Amino acid sequence: MELLFGLSAVFKTRKIGIDAEQIIRKLLTIKGLHNYNFEDLQYALNFIKEQHLNFPFLDIVSKEFSLTEAQEAFEYAIAHRPLRVGVKMDL
Repeated sequence: MELLFGLSAVFKTRKIGIDAEQIIRKLLTIKGLHNYNFEDLQYALNFIKEQHLNFPFLDIVSKEFSLTEAQEAFEYAIAHRPLRVGVKMDL
């Protein structure tokens, strides 16, 4: 089984814990990806679509802001250091 793990970790970031025993027992593969292309993004979106009931993807985004609130989103991210902050396009 291949494990997709979306982190923006191309810069110094906090360490994450991984259960090495479970990786071995479940024969998981963990891959890093830098500067993905369209096919990679499509693969990831399909994975989320197919696995949304198995993984807590909604919990990844701590708080959402509109695009007009982008400054507040940055300030929230700096102050609270969540895994992700969402910014929605104003339509």
